Amino acid sequence: MADADVIVVGAGVSGLACAHALAAAREVRVLEAAPQAGGLVRTVEELGFRREEGPEALPPNADAVRALCGELALPVHEVPAAAARRYVRRGERLLEVPASPPALLASPLFSPLGKLRLLCEPLRARGRALDGSIADFARHRLGHEFLARLVDPLVGGIHAGRPEELSLRACFPEAVELVERHGSVVSALKARARARAPGAPRPTLWKPAGGMQALPRALAAALGARLELANPVRALAREGALFRVEREHGPALTARTLVLATAAAPARALLAPLAPEAASALQDLVAESLASVALGARRADVAHPLDGFGYLVPSTLGSPVLGTLFSSTLWPGAAPEGCVLVRSLLGGARHAELLARSDGELAALAVEEARARLGLRGEPLLVRVARWPAVIPRFDLAHPARQAALQRELTPGVHLLGNYTRGIGLACLVREARLLAARLVAPA
Repeated sequence: MADADVIVVGAGVSGLACAHALAAAREVRVLEAAPQAGGLVRTVEELGFRREEGPEALPPNADAVRALCGELALPVHEVPAAAARRYVRRGERLLEVPASPPALLASPLFSPLGKLRLLCEPLRARGRALDGSIADFARHRLGHEFLARLVDPLVGGIHAGRPEELSLRACFPEAVELVERHGSVVSALKARARARAPGAPRPTLWKPAGGMQALPRALAAALGARLELANPVRALAREGALFRVEREHGPALTARTLVLATAAAPARALLAPLAPEAASALQDLVAESLASVALGARRADVAHPLDGFGYLVPSTLGSPVLGTLFSSTLWPGAAPEGCVLVRSLLGGARHAELLARSDGELAALAVEEARARLGLRGEPLLVRVARWPAVIPRFDLAHPARQAALQRELTPGVHLLGNYTRGIGLACLVREARLLAARLVAPA
């Protein structure tokens, strides 16, 4: 007899969300190697500042996460409308990213020639450059200037990668779908604008009211004794019709179904004896490393109004900083009264070597950036560095084939969840976790 119907290995948001959705219908247990649940989602309070070390906020369309917050009776904070403004660095200046076609035509971010090239986008061949890199797609549809000045910093901010190396279909499948359905990006945007109700407010970013970590904390509390922390899984094996799970503390457990909700590297190691071909598909998957540096300062010591989400940096500038988030604008409770909080992200594929530097060196880079770009004066009140080695999988040109191989070669009864399977955002992780749980509880 099995110890559980389903054993979930990993208590990041994916594993927790899947287990929560399963708990009402299946006997489920969750095993986590770390002493706390939540994985990359961390909210830290210190000296009156409340900073995120992982995801900063959720997109408007994160419907699965919003539904999950509702189930957990977890209140949410809607990000102020001022945070809708985004900036990108152009030389030494921060320029606002145009949010509408008229704003684009007036923006100094693009040259007259670049704007003309962009307006010709509906005339580009419909099916071309959909199976190559993000750079191929952007060059074909939008032009070199748009790629360099906006797409490149966007890809650095989201995927910490280079657009030449990343698969369009793997990173932005919705862009492929929009072009296939509407014929062009411009036509798709027009269709989306027509579908919006007249006068309806634009959707905004949001987050759980207590910070992003409030979500995994609530999920962990709901699971209660079904969640075991600080108990790494050492090995998996087939045992007749069941799976045997060897853990560091306590006797082995058996289950009818396994869900591996870990990062790619531990998933590969655990998969090897059960599904060697699936494990092999993960062998060459590279993941980018990041450092996050949070700076707290007096409002009077920062010249920039911080009137937006933050800014991104094109790779052509050679900066170690990928972008900076205006955390206290997104979440006014993130800083004490009269103070502000910002957070810079460094490293990624552009500057992988940075993770070898000391915390002091990384902090100095972030402070230098804040002085140059945001007009920081004096010394910050708070400087904190968080490191995330191998955190964002590189969805390279081989990734669509890798995803297909994973699905094809998995042993029946074994399922994968994580930011290397479908997408890296927390919204995507929760959506996939809940979809998997629905399939596992559906009648055979």
